[in-house]
Amino acid sequence: TELAKLVQFGKKPFSTEKVVDASEISFETIIEPQPKGVMIDCFPKLMERLYGFREKELTMILAPSGVGKSTVCSILADRFMKDGHKIGMIFLEEGNKDTFQRLIAAELKVNYLKFKRNPLAVASKEAIKEVYDSIVNNDKLVMLDHFGSMPIDTLMAKVKNMVLVKGCKYILLDHLSMVVSGNESENERKELDMVMTALASFCAANAVHLIVVCHINRSDSAQFLPQKGQEDKPFWVNVRKESARGSAALEQCSWNILGIEPEILPDFSRGRVRIKVLKTRFGDSLGIADVFTLDQETWEVILDQEGTEF
Repeated sequence: TELAKLVQFGKKPFSTEKVVDASEISFETIIEPQPKGVMIDCFPKLMERLYGFREKELTMILAPSGVGKSTVCSILADRFMKDGHKIGMIFLEEGNKDTFQRLIAAELKVNYLKFKRNPLAVASKEAIKEVYDSIVNNDKLVMLDHFGSMPIDTLMAKVKNMVLVKGCKYILLDHLSMVVSGNESENERKELDMVMTALASFCAANAVHLIVVCHINRSDSAQFLPQKGQEDKPFWVNVRKESARGSAALEQCSWNILGIEPEILPDFSRGRVRIKVLKTRFGDSLGIADVFTLDQETWEVILDQEGTEF
């Protein structure tokens, strides 16, 4: 009992509110180079701009519904595990079985939707068992068994448990709006601000990187319509920092903000997808990074290497 209390409550992480003298920061600390974070090799231009995903940072992903944000998150999670890190996944719109299947499908390089419908139709039982055992036996994955909204203090308790007790270095939350969607509150914007502030404060004080997915405002729905006179041409949905469903606090609390934007074809089907850096505190630059599609068989990222018109 005493050991459990020590593990859960005895640790005293660095507090961002602590007042310190300059002498408490050593000269060696000052001249240390910025550490490189986990590099996601399938998104090379994004990595050039961000210099990887580092600890003590929070990245917000802005995306409209149905663009493939959960798929991008599963790609990131797979790369974090391959880099030797333990991850926590809080996917509030799907069950843990679905989340686990995403990661197994990514490792097997098979279409997730086909794998979900019938796993043995796209991979052998032995291959699936090998990947399953690798994740389970190496203790790489922690998931939250919960669907839908929850109180903010409950969410923070789960995040703290994943980091301080389970040892997760990367946590993916999909998505922020779902946290407060069912709460009895008349001010959803205020609730979103509160949960984002709590997540950012915890992230700044602990060796963890949080990736938080946020939907865009419905007021940006006009982005899904072609310009007048251009109905027969493909166009891109333009995601802005101001598109975040919430207030300016979401932008202010984020170290990095990434927009995931779909290309809409004339028949209103989805074409390519692009990632755009909307904010980065310690990266190199903003703007469009990688443009890609997913191979429909292997579910791998195929970069658009040609001259792309935006």
